[in-house]
Amino acid sequence: MTTDRIRAGQALAAATDDALASGDIPRTRALAERVLRSGTDGRPRGEVPSTLGVLEQYAGSVRLNDHAGVDECADHLRAIADTKDPRQEVLAAFVRGMAHVLHGRLGPGRRELGRAAEPLPW
Repeated sequence: MTTDRIRAGQALAAATDDALASGDIPRTRALAERVLRSGTDGRPRGEVPSTLGVLEQYAGSVRLNDHAGVDECADHLRAIADTKDPRQEVLAAFVRGMAHVLHGRLGPGRRELGRAAEPLPW
């Protein structure tokens, strides 16, 4: 398609969203994995975990009150979030905050959720 990593990442992320919209679960997961392994950064890398979250919500592989799953998601987002991209930082802070709240750790949860609620520097 292109040798430009950013444009390739954007195209793969868009294809991931299209696969989700069409209901093709295996293709959505495969394309998302390609984006995450591609080394692209910025917005495509930040959007794909969200797309996967929507997929898991509707595909039923994440159960309500799945504390271990939320912890795993929070750890994954913390590991891959681009610290230079405020949107990725907000998403990671929100999920970490929710993980804390689910485990009854209200102080740390409140701090992380507060970070997620701060206005983004556009």
